[in-house]
Amino acid sequence: MVLPERQTPTAKLGTCPVVVLRCKMHNPSNRCESDSQCAGAEKCCDTGCGLGCVPIQKVKSGTCPLIASTCRMLNPPNKCQEDSDCPDTRKCCMSICGKDCLQPKQVTAKPRTCPVVTIKCHAVNPPSCCDHDNQCSGPKKCCETSCGRDCVLPQETKLGTCPEVSFSCAMLNPPNRCESDSQCPGEEKCCDTGCGLGCVSTQQVKPGTCPLIASTCRMLNPPNKCEEDSDCPDTRKCCMSTCGKDCLQPNQGTTLGQYF
Repeated sequence: MVLPERQTPTAKLGTCPVVVLRCKMHNPSNRCESDSQCAGAEKCCDTGCGLGCVPIQKVKSGTCPLIASTCRMLNPPNKCQEDSDCPDTRKCCMSICGKDCLQPKQVTAKPRTCPVVTIKCHAVNPPSCCDHDNQCSGPKKCCETSCGRDCVLPQETKLGTCPEVSFSCAMLNPPNRCESDSQCPGEEKCCDTGCGLGCVSTQQVKPGTCPLIASTCRMLNPPNKCEEDSDCPDTRKCCMSTCGKDCLQPNQGTTLGQYF
């Protein structure tokens, strides 16, 4: 008997609404497991009492302005529930007294990059604590984490380039000793070592490109007079010569050449 091919669940566009209430039931049952089990424009989201199919929340660009004070009315009425209730570019935001359609702040991405995510939680459409960098304090960025988006410190990228890897170990999925440059001391970078990521000395690359080599000697594995640009004096680069690596004057500009 031929079993039907199992299809990979696909995630629908749009975001899940923010959950403001939680039921008291321990481990409530789920009414769905993926977006593909929900009809039309519904997503499989956390409802506060297990996963269920809910209407997709259409989120407009920009972030809501900060509210410095609130009215004293208990449970003030809302003039909107989500962004789609608001005209033009206005968003449904918390105002001084309940939700209202307000002009959003322009979103500006903070410098530097988000850390690499190596593992993922098993939650379907995990809730996010932020949508934009503007919602994060200080240098933190709104990044994808192992379980939803959250405000985290960005990944520090150091100057220099990783050295070329000339071999790979036989271990399947070797462990990593670092995940970003910020975990490495001094000027070391988190690079592929041939056997997982590790902190290694950075390779300082001088400007210019190596000259083209029209011919090579017949010597098997000729000796190298340098290994990287920092081994060479003044502006010379460590380039492949006619017989092994040597310190040569580079071509000016961005003309393509050979450099190893």
